[in-house]
Amino acid sequence: MKKLLLVSTAIAGVALMSSPASAALTMSLGGYFDGYGVYADNNPPAGTDLHQYVFRQNSDVFVNGEATLDNGLTVGAHTDLSIANNNTTGDANAGTNTVYLNQEYAYGSGGWGRVNLGISDGAAYLLQVAAPSADSNIDGIRTSIQALTPATGAQDTRLAALFGAGNGTSVEAFGAATNGDLGYAQDDFRQTTRITYLTPKFSGFQVGASFAPQSGIAPATGATTNDDPAATLGGATTFKNLWEAGARWDGEYQGVAGSLGAGYSGSSLGDALIAEGAGGNELTNGLKTWNFGANLAVSGFSLGAIYKESKVGEEAETTDNTATSSGNVTDKTYDIGLGYDNGPYHVGGSYLHDRTNDPLLGPTTTTDWSPGDEITVTRYAFGGGYTFAPGMTFRGSVAWGKFDGAALDGATAINPGSTAITSGSNDFTQVAIGTDIQF
Repeated sequence: MKKLLLVSTAIAGVALMSSPASAALTMSLGGYFDGYGVYADNNPPAGTDLHQYVFRQNSDVFVNGEATLDNGLTVGAHTDLSIANNNTTGDANAGTNTVYLNQEYAYGSGGWGRVNLGISDGAAYLLQVAAPSADSNIDGIRTSIQALTPATGAQDTRLAALFGAGNGTSVEAFGAATNGDLGYAQDDFRQTTRITYLTPKFSGFQVGASFAPQSGIAPATGATTNDDPAATLGGATTFKNLWEAGARWDGEYQGVAGSLGAGYSGSSLGDALIAEGAGGNELTNGLKTWNFGANLAVSGFSLGAIYKESKVGEEAETTDNTATSSGNVTDKTYDIGLGYDNGPYHVGGSYLHDRTNDPLLGPTTTTDWSPGDEITVTRYAFGGGYTFAPGMTFRGSVAWGKFDGAALDGATAINPGSTAITSGSNDFTQVAIGTDIQF
């Protein structure tokens, strides 16, 4: 593999040097701005102060530069900065802004396909099919406007780390700490330096593959040992040899358009995780995820569905490193969406179901909750939008659902590790009105 990479790099270098340096460079500046007023009723535990009315905004600025050489090769570089406003219900950093490097990569493309090298999304996400939505910022493949918060103070600390609720949003198992949401993007290791190859489209069919030596996501606070699989998932830099593959087909027949897509990603445990610990629950293999999606569209109507599943192995060990039991921590998500577009108008709706199960870990002290219990999130969304100018859309939506499972009792504030841990649920409702501006 190393020899192949070296040869590929040498060939690319010769191709670049053989072309004139005078090729015209084209620069472009773009991005987007999302600004919403949000009402959120999270039904929090008694005594918890969560604001119901908030303003949420999210924006991206990107710079792109490229040139086409005399031999037909297009080369360029892309930099993408994200600005996240944390003025969010229940967010400990409410009122602060975070600027982070979302993507930064060089690329080359031609009749043979395209190669990206740098911090970028992998092939599994780039070729992933998305279901129709009420508002893509609310219930799309990647959600950016959320003010939903489960009773996180009531969750066992291990499951809180597993879910990785980031930016004060809600829940996404196996996600990066900065990417916690109610979406279904297959981007387990998002801000990671990787190489990706995408083939050209042949009769609507395209495939791609990605590789990264290790994850570039920073570890979660306290995620420094392998004795806690949930916390270790937050410490994503402990995973290595990240592979992704994706395939997608887009076509049309007699006025009916269709899309089919699937992706797979896998990883290995880093050296720090392979080392034996002094008992406890430890990971036994790397994180693996796959997805499948399908979409149909006719006469303005669209119907689609996706399924995504992630898993990582774990085992319980005694202090002499003898395994007593084993299993997989799993997260299963499916989303069904229906939409209708007529000129500048759009209406749509979706249903999302996310279920996470840990067969070995329960809270330190337990009453009703034992290992193997599940946490389930359901969400319904309905809404629409109106495009009032090129790249500018006014949007509105309603989302409602439930965080259901262990230690989510909305009636009592529950502290992890106490004797008051019980099973339960808390409902949520969110109304969002805002605008999406692409420039």
